[in-house]
Order: sequence, then C-alpha cells, then structure tokens
Amino acid sequence: MILVLCIMLIACQQEVVEVKDVDFNGLDDFIQALDQAEIDYESSDAISDLLRGDNVNYQIYHGQILQIYVYDDIEVLEEDANSISPNGSTITLVDDDATQSTSISWVEKPHFFLYKNLIILYAGSHQETLSFLDDIKDAKLNN
Repeated sequence: MILVLCIMLIACQQEVVEVKDVDFNGLDDFIQALDQAEIDYESSDAISDLLRGDNVNYQIYHGQILQIYVYDDIEVLEEDANSISPNGSTITLVDDDATQSTSISWVEKPHFFLYKNLIILYAGSHQETLSFLDDIKDAKLNN
C-alpha cells in the first residue's frame, strides 16, 4: 500500500501542498469507499474543466454532485492543488510560463479535497457529503 504524504506549509498566508508519494488507484478506491459507506452513486459526464485532471462527476445522496479530477502526473496534481485560492473563488493555473486565473462565483461554498491522485470538488453544504469527504481526504485544499 502506497501512502500519500502531504505536508502543509504556511507560505504567504496560503497553504502549500507538497505531494511526496501518491497511490494512482484513487478513483477505484474512492468508489470502494462509497460502496463501504453504503452511499448510492451514479457517474455522469463532466460539466466543467476547471483543473487539468481528467474530469468525471459522481452524483450521491440524491443530487449532491462531486466533480472529480483524476491525475496521472504528480507534478500536475501538486500544481493544480496549489492553484486553488483559500476561499475557492479563484483558480490560478501556471502552464508553460503562462498564467491563467479563473474567478468563480459559487452558488454554495466550494470544498476542494485531495484524495490520493484525485482532487474532489463539492460545492454544497449537505452534512453527510461533507462528513464522508472529510473522513476519506488526505488534505483539504481550501478553507
């Protein structure tokens, strides 16, 4: 079993995520965690492309949408994890010396979680969903 080691450092009032090692079975393990928690789910086509990982959506708890970004490159995962502003309202990606910032007006508070080789985005306040994500996360990427 490969462990994910994330070190959270304080730099310029923003947490920096360093991914030291990663298990690339994140999506399979995430689905297994849903099954173990007896959470019904349904996958669907991705609705947006905020980050650079491959995107898939899962609907759980009768309508709660989780956007899941799957990475096969640790450096890109780390860069994307660090591109999320503390409040989740801005994503600033740096790619080939170009910087692209995207500002987002959320209907509900966004929550970004790191789980193995996944970044999971949930915009909502459903307590069971937040508890599940908090239980399985390796790191919370925003406040």
